[in-house]
Parts: sequence; structure tokens; C-alpha cells
Amino acid sequence: MSEFNFNIIKYEIDNYIKTNFDLNIYSINSKYIHTFNTADYAIKIAARLNLNEENIYLAYVNGLFHDIYRFNQWMDYKTFSDHNSIDHGDYGAKLLFEDGLIKNFSIDKKHYEIIKFAVINHNKFSIEKIENNKDNYYKLLHAEIIRDAMLFRGEIKLSPERQSITGITDKILKDVLNNNSVNIKNVKTALDTALSHLAFVFGFHTDAALEIFSESNFITAVSGNYKKYLNKEEYKTLEDITKYVQLYITNRLNKAKQIIV
Repeated sequence: MSEFNFNIIKYEIDNYIKTNFDLNIYSINSKYIHTFNTADYAIKIAARLNLNEENIYLAYVNGLFHDIYRFNQWMDYKTFSDHNSIDHGDYGAKLLFEDGLIKNFSIDKKHYEIIKFAVINHNKFSIEKIENNKDNYYKLLHAEIIRDAMLFRGEIKLSPERQSITGITDKILKDVLNNNSVNIKNVKTALDTALSHLAFVFGFHTDAALEIFSESNFITAVSGNYKKYLNKEEYKTLEDITKYVQLYITNRLNKAKQIIV
């Protein structure tokens, strides 16, 4: 029997959330769903990377723990905005390792450092720069996996305040054409929002995650979902950027396959 029991840790985190928080609260329930969705994608990415069972399990655990503080954040501050409250990655690590919550779960202590590094770095603009040596290899890899797993979104929504705002912000277009992810703080219009969703692809650390992403219908769904909010000229821009993003995906994955060969 394997020492890495996915069902046990899933049960433990499920029980922790349901015991301490009210799933009838919409925001709490949304993070509950997000937690397990992210963990499932982390498994898929780790498996596509051909990692061993231990590291696939660790990827799953990081998915379950990455937003562990989000539930407290909502109850204490009524927001998921770190800018208007506290850094949920840092406080998630504090909750787990300084306050000792991690001891309530069936996790081997040898995995603590990898989990802590992943939780702290999952929500930062970039992963903390540490020496990429043998000792740190898996810390860095698991930080990349959890960040990639978070990029898989469910329903695409446009906030009501942006639905009727036309045009495109120069900074948004520049970021996309430079193959950069979009800072949500710069998003002003409906078209900006659509392009920010397409720009998720530039944030993937691993080719494995990008490959899984490319197998979904997310890119085409963006065009379909935003068409009703855009005028003819804006929708043409969205279609052009969609083709640009699809070409980026194709070229990057082809390059990756050539390296493997």
C-alpha cells in the first residue's frame, strides 16, 4: 500500500474547512471549490511532468494548502484583496507552521519546507530567488506547479462596472504583445479584461501546464463570452489577439518538443 494517501489528506482538509467555516457563505464556498480544483490541476501537471508518486502527492497537498488562509481572510476582513487586508500566502504559511495547524494533517515533516515555500510563493509577483541547486530543485519546481495550477480558471466573468467601458488600455496591449501577464490593477475596460484572461498563457512556468491548458476550450471561450460586451472594432482586436496567443502556445510547445527530442 502506498504511503501517500490522497484520500486521507483530501478528507482532512475537507473536514477542516467544513468544521471551521460556513459553506453557505458564497465567498467561503467559492474558495472551497477553488481549493480542490487547484489541487486536481496540480496533480495533472505533476503527472504530465512524469514526476514520481511522492511529488505528485506533494503537488496535490500544495494545491490543498495554498489558499488555507483565504477562509480566515474573508471572515476577518470580508475581502480577498491582499492589498486591502494582509498577504494570504505569508499568513497561510504562518497559520500552518508557526501556529501549528500543519500538525493536524497527515503530512511527513520532511515535506514541510517544500510546502511552506509553495504556500508563501504561490501569490507573489515572482517566485523568491534562491539558488537552483539539488537541495532547492523540488522547492522551486513545486512553487512553479502550484502557480501554474492556479491559472486554470472556471467560469469567465466580467465585473458589472467594466461591462460598458469601451476601448483598450495601452499598457494592457503592450503587455500582451510582449508576452507578459497582465497586472489586474491596470485593467479598466471590457476588452482589457478579455485580454487579461488570454494573457494567462504567458504566466505558465511549465510547458506541461501550458499543454494541458491548450487542450481546453478556454481561449475560444473568452471570445464567445466577451463578444456581447464589445463593439465591432474591439471584437476584431480580440480575435487578432486570440490568434496571436494561439500562435504563442503552438510555437512554445513545438520548441519544447524539439528540446525533448
